[in-house]
Amino acid sequence: MNFKKTFFLIIAGFLVLELAGCEAFVRKFTRKKKTAPEEELVLVPQEYKNTASPEAQYRDYFIFWKEEHEELIDALLQNKPMKKKVKSGQEAIKHLENMKMMLKEPSQQKLNDYIGRLSDILGGVERDSYGRNNDFYRVRAEDLERDIMRDYSYNKIKSAL
Repeated sequence: MNFKKTFFLIIAGFLVLELAGCEAFVRKFTRKKKTAPEEELVLVPQEYKNTASPEAQYRDYFIFWKEEHEELIDALLQNKPMKKKVKSGQEAIKHLENMKMMLKEPSQQKLNDYIGRLSDILGGVERDSYGRNNDFYRVRAEDLERDIMRDYSYNKIKSAL
């Protein structure tokens, strides 16, 4: 009985050593390098002309502004991270600037005032790193949204485009 046990242990030991030291076995389980030819990527910048009418562009900018402004209000309500609040505010300002460029002078001036109000709100949010005044800034943002919706919706402003 002892002889059989010793014999099997010796055989098992040889098998383990043979498999571990076998170069073909090691080669079988190592990752082979891919030899696919690399193609050089050539990027050619293309300019796309905006073929939309000014009215359609204004509507698009207005919708983009509205979505970003609502995201800012939502971020303030749910106390989301500062980065989200600032990004939403900056995007909303960018879309308001785009809207302003499409308007005639008197309408631009009033929209400039609204952009200033939004910048003030955004500055206050940035200074309030702990979010203690989120409710205050959210109420101001909601008031601003209501004012812009009242004064700059497409139906009210289409004559100033």
